Amino acid sequence: MSPRETLVKETREWLEHARSDLDACAALIAAGLPAEALFHA
Repeated sequence: MSPRETLVKETREWLEHARSDLDACAALIAAGLPAEALFHA
């Protein structure tokens, strides 16, 4: 795998993780747990 391909793969993995954290924030805020949502932010 070229360095560029590695960078693209790792970037996509980080973006997927960030999306998961944002989804967790939204769910926690909707559940009335803003402090817990801040942890994921």
